[in-house]
Amino acid sequence: MGPLHGLPISIKARISMKGLRKGGGFVGDYEESSQDDADILKIFWKAGAVFYVRTIEPQALMMLETTSNVTGITTNPHNINTTCGGFTFRDGQRQLNVGVMWDDLVVKPVAPVARALEEVVDKLRSLEGFTVSQWIPYQHDRAMKILEKLYAPDGGKAMLKACGKTGEPSHPLISYRMVDGPGLEELSLHGVWEWTRQRELYRY
Repeated sequence: MGPLHGLPISIKARISMKGLRKGGGFVGDYEESSQDDADILKIFWKAGAVFYVRTIEPQALMMLETTSNVTGITTNPHNINTTCGGFTFRDGQRQLNVGVMWDDLVVKPVAPVARALEEVVDKLRSLEGFTVSQWIPYQHDRAMKILEKLYAPDGGKAMLKACGKTGEPSHPLISYRMVDGPGLEELSLHGVWEWTRQRELYRY
């Protein structure tokens, strides 16, 4: 009996579990299996947690929806005409105190998304035990500029190498962010230091 005895936990497939496949959404890594459990799994296991599902992942683990050349598009089980809407297909959890971001001051959501947000907020406010607060994002345009540099500091070489194992195509969104998108360049050591410094200044 540990402090997490019986607690169900889902994990990303990227986290090594002995004897099971890993990959990060790349075809070339799909047949590779882990030789040992990741340390974090050992800690949770020792504490008594129960792993009930491993979640699939998008190509390069870098997309906002779970799409890859391994599993295709992960759809919403309640409406297969839509996606599950997330970085990795996983179980959802609702908090007691919910913050809502109507937009990030860079890209405004399309009308259906805005309407869905409004419906969820209205529903939460009607339920006992829930509070909803507006969350104002902080300089997301600055954050995106930093991300564009640090997503692929090698200029996309690692991404191209991973796809090159089997010749699988890179997803258009991945190409835009990690191969040939605006602002993408191979950074020098000092360049990595500088953009890491910019990231830390932004965080704190």
